[in-house]
Amino acid sequence: MAAARHEEGRIELPERLQDERPLVEAWVRHLQAGLADRLLPIEQEVEVERARTLRRRNPPIAAEGPFDRQQRLQEHARRQARLELYHPVEEAGLVDVADRLRIPKRRDGPHLGFRQLTQPSHSSAERRLAVAEIRAEADEGACHGPRSLVGPSTLGALAPRLLTLLALFLVAAAPARADLVQVDRAHAHDGAVLVRHAGGTELARELRIWRVPAYAVAELRRAGVVRLSQPERLLAAAAQREATDPLVSQEWWRSAVGADRAEPPGPGKPVTVVDSGIDLTHPEFADRANTTVLNAQTTDDEDEDHGTQVASVIAAPNNGAGVVGVYPEAVLRVWDASPFGFLNEGAAIQGIVEAARRGPGVINLSFGGEDDDPLLEQAILRAFRLGSVVVAAAGNAGLEGSPKNFPAAYAHVLTVGATNESNQVAGFSTLSPTLDLAAPGVRIPVAEPTSQEASGYVVPGVSGTSFAAPIVSGAAAWVWTRRPELDNTQLFEVLRRSSTDIAVQGFDDASGYGLLSIPNALSFKAPIRDPQEPNETPNEIEPNRLFTAGTTPLTAPGRTTAAISARVDRAEDPADLYRVWAAAKMTLRARFSGPVALRILHRELRTSGTSPLAIGKRGVASYRNTGKRGVYVYIEVRSSVVRWTDYTVRLTAARR
Repeated sequence: MAAARHEEGRIELPERLQDERPLVEAWVRHLQAGLADRLLPIEQEVEVERARTLRRRNPPIAAEGPFDRQQRLQEHARRQARLELYHPVEEAGLVDVADRLRIPKRRDGPHLGFRQLTQPSHSSAERRLAVAEIRAEADEGACHGPRSLVGPSTLGALAPRLLTLLALFLVAAAPARADLVQVDRAHAHDGAVLVRHAGGTELARELRIWRVPAYAVAELRRAGVVRLSQPERLLAAAAQREATDPLVSQEWWRSAVGADRAEPPGPGKPVTVVDSGIDLTHPEFADRANTTVLNAQTTDDEDEDHGTQVASVIAAPNNGAGVVGVYPEAVLRVWDASPFGFLNEGAAIQGIVEAARRGPGVINLSFGGEDDDPLLEQAILRAFRLGSVVVAAAGNAGLEGSPKNFPAAYAHVLTVGATNESNQVAGFSTLSPTLDLAAPGVRIPVAEPTSQEASGYVVPGVSGTSFAAPIVSGAAAWVWTRRPELDNTQLFEVLRRSSTDIAVQGFDDASGYGLLSIPNALSFKAPIRDPQEPNETPNEIEPNRLFTAGTTPLTAPGRTTAAISARVDRAEDPADLYRVWAAAKMTLRARFSGPVALRILHRELRTSGTSPLAIGKRGVASYRNTGKRGVYVYIEVRSSVVRWTDYTVRLTAARR
């Protein structure tokens, strides 16, 4: 394939370069400089790799003692200060996110369940700068106004230049860095043409996300078709902590979550694993029914065993051999997000979008990192809007200060921490105010690609929130199959509220609402549905923004009364935003019940500092439109005194 691309480049090059000699000379100099620049980090990686041959590992994790929340909070503060001042080399937790393309690192020795992935340290300031640089490149067309119009003449002028750059890229000796680009909606068609000419690969059509050679992004920006761009980062699967105590039972976790006290159903709601590929020749998957491969699966690289492990926790069949998953007959779908031997950001976004495209189900994400990623967040929000439940591992940085971890920290993500055999929070499990519940994540026996382990299994097991998350994912699909009348917002709440408290009463940032309980979830009373989610920002409710249709206004011309019951949660759903119609010369009244704060806001000015049109007092907010024309305004609802609450809003319009 590479040879074919190079041949194509040689065929096109003479035709494209005859009239572009100055451009070619400039870009040759650019590529030569870039090649020299790219060699430096590669050499540094080689040095890191050599250092790893010394087999320097962290000391074994001691057996878990009682969880002391106050002590952990104090340690959290001390460690954050130390990290800020001393910039230590960090052990890989749930996922490491590289700032640029790097050589994948190899593990030392045979696989015993613990994998360490080291990378150079970066100061907090450097991390913030990297994020700021990405944000500075973001091009919010709706806010800045039109930059340029892409017409036929522009396409005709730019396409040859972009093809020239592509040809130079194809004949270059070193690989170019790739960027993720989101095309501006206003220029979606013409932008797609230009991006395709630039050698781009479409990743998510619904979100207009492409993978583009980095050298072409500047030209695309000058054409005014780029809404947002960022370097594509590499992701590494969870570090696994080697067990130090004898394994009492291969699958001790089954009784901890009640999987042994209820009969799992037959095939039903699907579970999609977005991870590295799975070993389809493994005894657990070779003849497994209801297994759908969404793209090509690879397990050749020694770091590509993670997907096989995660999938076995969810859905290993009861076939008389090896392990049994939470939901043995689950409809299992797998997406390989490591096409080059390591987890890849763009491929992960593709997998989430493809899973959502196929209808409501559970999506398991056992990866994450410390950098906020707006494109990954958009993919998750789209999946939730289309009816899926997204489950993510909280992270394994509980002993390193519990830094914020994404995608676990995003709203509408069911975030899972890890517990041990004593039903106590594991020391490595990341503390977070966005944690939802916990599940077993210590010494979990898993399937292993047979090319890497002849027995096909890792015993006594692996540890990490990467393996707690799939227990919840499998349980979520099980409960949803038994209770198909639930929507995704109800299932989300059922799993949280039915969990068993194992720490302080109510919510805590170590175990969330408690330990997963499948029997409780099967019988827990269904909460009310939470309609129109996600709906926290104008970008999520206005048409032709994140979602083409936006959300339906509660009231409109000719329909001036309405009522809605919904829910807000400070961590998972901090605000609800609705469009409502304020008729000319009439008073809009919003009456509300529940411990919430309600405001009536100018449309599109929610974050500009403009004063609200009205603030709710004693259960009512009123706004009179004195203008000659009716306008749409926003109703914003937030929780006022409790962590989460249900509420009802009733809207009316009157002359007085």
